[in-house]
Order: sequence, then structure tokens, then C-alpha cells
Amino acid sequence: ERNAEDYFCTALSLLDNPLHTLESTLVIVPWFASPEDRHIMDNLLLWENNQSTDNILSHSWRYGADAVNAPISSFAVVDSMLEYLVTANVQFPNLRRIAVAGHSAGGQLTHSWSLLSN
Repeated sequence: ERNAEDYFCTALSLLDNPLHTLESTLVIVPWFASPEDRHIMDNLLLWENNQSTDNILSHSWRYGADAVNAPISSFAVVDSMLEYLVTANVQFPNLRRIAVAGHSAGGQLTHSWSLLSN
């Protein structure tokens, strides 16, 4: 099931610790759109949502594949988000630490990205 909103709420619920409050923590949950989401907004990057059953990797964001409608990988999307965070000194002057984590398919992406991306 595609439920980025649920995972976002779960991530926010982890901030119950007084050391990590919403005032000092930014939670970003990327949403990798699929062709069925095309109606939501023009110019979305789209990845296939299915997992291949014949040992051929589909255009799934889970594996760092390029979008089906542009030569941009999901790894490049994560790299761009992080690059923006570390270079946006005006917007985030107190940025001290970045943690990248994922669960389920997001965990697959996180582990593959951490091993294979620059």
C-alpha cells in the first residue's frame, strides 16, 4: 500500500523525546509518485510502483531506478534534497545533523542509496 502520509505521521510520533522536538527537528518524507498519481499535479516525476516478479528490475524508486518520464533516479532525488539542506545556510542556519532512515520500501531505498550513491 502506498501510504507516505502514514509514515510521515509515524515519524512525527517519534519526536516525543524532549531532546527532539518539532521546534528543533525537521522531518522530510519524500513521496515517489507513480503513474497513477499523474492527475495530482503536472510535471511530477513518476516511478513504477510494482515490483517485478521475473527478476527484471522495474522502474521502482526502491532500487534507485530512473523515473519513467525523466532520466532522474530516486537516488539523485535524495542526493538533491540533502544537498539543498546542507547548502541552505540562510534557511537552516542551525543545521547540525542529518539522519536518513526508512521503513519497508523506504528502508530498501535508504540502504541501497547509502551503499551505492555518491
